[in-house]
Amino acid sequence: MQNHLESNAENHQDTAILPGLEMINEITAWWQRSQIELQCRYTARLMKRFGCFEQCVAEHFRFHPMPASIDEMASQFLSSIEQSSDPLLSAVARFELARLSPPSANQTRIIFWDRDPDQVMVALNGSTNLPRPELNVRYVMRIGAGVPGGMSCTREKAPSWDSPAMVGSRVQ
Repeated sequence: MQNHLESNAENHQDTAILPGLEMINEITAWWQRSQIELQCRYTARLMKRFGCFEQCVAEHFRFHPMPASIDEMASQFLSSIEQSSDPLLSAVARFELARLSPPSANQTRIIFWDRDPDQVMVALNGSTNLPRPELNVRYVMRIGAGVPGGMSCTREKAPSWDSPAMVGSRVQ
């Protein structure tokens, strides 16, 4: 009889604790989404347009522990998103990551875009439609201390997006 009462008390205690834990988890998830929105403004806005923001943030934090600082959190999140198979999402994440942690004096980050990055940023700052990818064209953005003004972007004829030369961005 004593064991049954103890077991019953333990079960009652567990069910009373679970709603509290659920609330803490919900608050934590809300805080993480809020910080990502603040620190990774363009990536978050693009993900919201794609309808994948909340799911991607939750998935990210399921596999990556919360770092010690908000800056580390933003860099860690953007680093995971820059590997996206979507070229626009990848480029936006790489752009924000480069702006958060600029390359050293002798490095230049290169980011390939399949559409005009200026038009992308204007669209993400407002409520206009995103520009469409431009066929046979790529925009090459360079970010670094050795680049006049810290950043430049040129429009050029693109090789095939499937070629090894076009996969992702790089640091020189």
